[in-house]
Amino acid sequence: LFPKGGRKGLEISIGKPPPNDLVNQLDAWHDRIGGNCIDRTPGWMDWRYSDQSENDYEWVSAYRRDKLAAFGVWGMQNDRWGEVADHRAHLVELAGTDKRARQAVLASIIDGAWDKSAILMETMSNIGEVTASLRRAGFIKHRQAPLIIRGLVDNISDTDIYDHASWQFMGGDVDTF
Repeated sequence: LFPKGGRKGLEISIGKPPPNDLVNQLDAWHDRIGGNCIDRTPGWMDWRYSDQSENDYEWVSAYRRDKLAAFGVWGMQNDRWGEVADHRAHLVELAGTDKRARQAVLASIIDGAWDKSAILMETMSNIGEVTASLRRAGFIKHRQAPLIIRGLVDNISDTDIYDHASWQFMGGDVDTF
């Protein structure tokens, strides 16, 4: 894959952004994409992408004029997986209200996977703005993922949780990699 995404006017940084920056971007991103989705908070992300996952997750952030404009998280199974480590990179988060920043984050993530000798990068998403960025970077759609859900409480959402189209998901929402 050849990354596409201009970095002009952006500062790219490796590492998790400060919690306040992250909360502001997560709120703006959720407002933008709408629908049902996992409630991402800095605490949830700390748990989801912790060292115990043994996937060596790396955060990449893009700032425009000192404001977080986009971020992504990716990882690969590390040496603790032993012989089953498959050298596939997993893009688990890609979010940001600034299209160019989101594309620059993706390009930086692809560069990082290349530097770590990943054989491929895979992800899952049905978020229109994310899938457009993925296509632009050379990703191909392989197949549809089934959505299997069971409501456990009444009135958890104003939308129909059983309607696939009402959900917005990203790779980190599932454990199928």
